[in-house]
Parts: sequence; C-alpha cells; structure tokens
Amino acid sequence: MKKLRFSLAAKEKYEELTGAQRTYIDQGLEHLKQDDLTGAEYLVNEELGMEIKFALEGQTVTVLKIGTVAEFNRDQYPEAQQRMLDWNN
Repeated sequence: MKKLRFSLAAKEKYEELTGAQRTYIDQGLEHLKQDDLTGAEYLVNEELGMEIKFALEGQTVTVLKIGTVAEFNRDQYPEAQQRMLDWNN
C-alpha cells in the first residue's frame, strides 16, 4: 500500500470539504493508496465535478490539488478566464 502526502493547498482544501465531496475524496484517496495508477495524473468525479490532482513517486502518492473541475479549468486557461471577467464587468 502506498503512502499519501498532501501539498499545503490540498490539505487546506481537504479540511474544508463536507458531505458528498468529502466522501468522494476519501474514496479517491483510498483508490490512490491501493491501485496501480502509473501514467495517471488525476482522478475525476463528473457527477460532483471534483478532481484530485496527484503525482506518483515510487511508493508515495503526493496529492497536489483538490478542487472542482471549474477551478482546474480556470487555472489552465488564465487568458480566457480574464476575458470572461472583463465581459461581465
């Protein structure tokens, strides 16, 4: 079984979660500890719109970020996000 480590941002986000989001993340973390996820970078729950971004380092899984799909998309496309903010103001 692999060991889990959390980045500071992921730990803070994990502590904020409640209800169904917390349940999904807990299940995802168990999945990360037990399964071979070579080549994977994230787990996604489409229904809840939640993602867990992680990195594998031998027998250690580092959880880099926990968030919603919208948060991840916003991080990937900063110019588009800025245009949307400009249009709405």
